[in-house]
Amino acid sequence: MSTKALHHLHIFIFVLAIVHVTICALTIFFGGAKIRQWKHWEDSIEKDKYDTTKALNKITNVHQHSFIKDHFRGIEKCLALLGWLHAFVKQFYASVTKSDYIILRLGFIMTHCRGNPKFDFH
Repeated sequence: MSTKALHHLHIFIFVLAIVHVTICALTIFFGGAKIRQWKHWEDSIEKDKYDTTKALNKITNVHQHSFIKDHFRGIEKCLALLGWLHAFVKQFYASVTKSDYIILRLGFIMTHCRGNPKFDFH
């Protein structure tokens, strides 16, 4: 390998490393910003006195829940490419809705801390 080729390889590796670190930092930053938005939902659940124990006893069939109905119906089931495109675009604006958050919170409480229904999921 010539010295010029080795120099170009070093430049390529350096640029690749800078891009990798930048993308990782942006991912962490935007992910943290999105999670900070969830704090408002947790506060509203606390303020509204959402009764988790009542919801835990009410769930009987998972397929009847709005989270499942909203995420597993429509054209995305039939055409995988459209489903992937929809998921890619959705990650930038409404990846997790308030109802999704409430259901995920409820599922976590059901699985990991059933004895503490007032668990602060955020």
